[in-house]
Amino acid sequence: MEKESTLKDNIVEISTHGSRYNIIRFLQAVAQYNRTTYTGDINELDVKMNLILNYKNRFESKLKLNLRLLNAEKRKLKKLNNMLNRSDSKKTSKKRITKLTKLQKENIMQEIGINNQKLSLLLEEINNITKIHELLDDMNFENKEKLSNIKREMERSRIEIR
Repeated sequence: MEKESTLKDNIVEISTHGSRYNIIRFLQAVAQYNRTTYTGDINELDVKMNLILNYKNRFESKLKLNLRLLNAEKRKLKKLNNMLNRSDSKKTSKKRITKLTKLQKENIMQEIGINNQKLSLLLEEINNITKIHELLDDMNFENKEKLSNIKREMERSRIEIR
């Protein structure tokens, strides 16, 4: 608002004391200033958007890695549980499965506990990465909105002099 009133005052002053040529030069200078200002804003937003995209890609790859680790831990847990269940069942054949000793069962139970802790940590990290990913998406969307607003402003502020 203040820019517009100053611009109008300057135009009135130039038109009363100057020629049409001076007004045209002044308007061209203002238009050029607006373009350079918008160019700086656009470049800044472009840098921000690229940075956000880089972080987003990093977090996506980290998320994929954690999901693979999670699936591997789940398979390991399932295998250990199956081993425990088979050793406890009475229908085991001596050829395939031997009975586990009490110490082996305790070791397997400890390993299952450790794997459960790993799973919970992985799930927590995956949730945190997902939240960060969503936040980066929101920031990227806001920057795209700002960019389109600046482009609209540039279109509105273009002064064509013939």
